Amino acid sequence: MYLLVISTWACNLRCSYCRTEKKNVYISEKTLKKAVDLLLTSQQDELLFEFFGGEPLMLPFPVMKRAILYGNRRALRQNKRIQFIITTNGILLNREKIRFFKRHNTMLIISLDGQARAHNINRPQIDNKDSYALVVKNLPLVFKEGLDCFCYTVITPETVQDLKKSFTSLLKLGFKKIWIMMACGPRWEKDKILALRRGLEDIARIYPALLAEKGVVLLNPKNWLSPLRFNTELSVNIDGFIYSACLTYLIKDEKVRRRYVIGHIDRLTEAIDTLDQRRLPNEKAIEVIYRENNLMDRLKNNMYVGRIFAKFSLDLQKDLQSKGLWTLYQSLASWST
Repeated sequence: MYLLVISTWACNLRCSYCRTEKKNVYISEKTLKKAVDLLLTSQQDELLFEFFGGEPLMLPFPVMKRAILYGNRRALRQNKRIQFIITTNGILLNREKIRFFKRHNTMLIISLDGQARAHNINRPQIDNKDSYALVVKNLPLVFKEGLDCFCYTVITPETVQDLKKSFTSLLKLGFKKIWIMMACGPRWEKDKILALRRGLEDIARIYPALLAEKGVVLLNPKNWLSPLRFNTELSVNIDGFIYSACLTYLIKDEKVRRRYVIGHIDRLTEAIDTLDQRRLPNEKAIEVIYRENNLMDRLKNNMYVGRIFAKFSLDLQKDLQSKGLWTLYQSLASWST
């Protein structure tokens, strides 16, 4: 069972493809702990709890620490295990946080969009200054401490020509697990689609050797959903309302978003397994997001690009199977959303 929690709407970056409203509001410790309690109502023993945002590390760190410690204590008493996950841009990482995460079963999803040029186009600071150096300076300690992490990298029409270079640059930084995603919302013109195909083909040619010789895991074959991959796990918003995850942060208008409420953290009479049955499936979530954001004119184009990613993922899986590498891949790609 997977539960995503919006920690804050505050963020120190202004990513070109991000549609999340930025404001300095934070989840309360009480709501965080109630979200942990909700997750632990599951009949499953292996549980996932993700801190999301905004930038989750802008939440006061003592609040985050206490929530993680609380969750681990409660899970231990129930003979369960919670894998905590933090999706972060990595800028606010430091030695204290990294070592705490290592000790307390916390994994990082680090958003880094490839080489410096591509990353800084996609993910500038608030004042439009470059952010790449602020992220990569923290990576050596992450890898030195052996903290479980992977890189979430987004390809946009503006950066797609750098796709292979960006991928190889992430490997040089030290990442062993990488998930390549497309930017949803922008229109992909024919030349950008062609560049995407070529870039994915280049990666597909070099990947089997990277897996066999260096244990590199490209998460796309395991985690991609056709035609587009949206997050639809249950989500608790800052205000305690529960949604299918992507609706929480991709619908800005609160009145519109409230149409899709599944429940509220303070007024629950059901276990999370029952609530989970009411969340939107992936394809329905896609329809809702594009319709409510007045992007229906982009949907067909974006789904076409999504199918290119889906074909890349499926073809890569088949290639690994034909080369006798699929069992190795599955053993290394142990974490999946």
